[in-house]
Amino acid sequence: ITITGRKVVLKDSFRERVEKKLSKLDRLFDRDADAIVTVTQEKNRQTVEITIKSGGFIFRAEETAYEMEEALEKVVDVLVRQIRKNKTKLEKR
Repeated sequence: ITITGRKVVLKDSFRERVEKKLSKLDRLFDRDADAIVTVTQEKNRQTVEITIKSGGFIFRAEETAYEMEEALEKVVDVLVRQIRKNKTKLEKR
């Protein structure tokens, strides 16, 4: 997991929360999966972008909210939805 902050200083508590949230997705990916988390601050809005690369698949989601934690919750939900959709699609084939 690579965590980057643009125009914002990330606290250790936020980093721990990101690792905790993404650790729930570990069971869906192989060991070679890479997660890139980018947090950007624009005026009073926070944008959290997560890109996961694994086995030729790329899952990417981006959400904007007034709080970093809120944006993180939304973006993880979107990623889980994408991964489940792709998994069921592959199972049907």
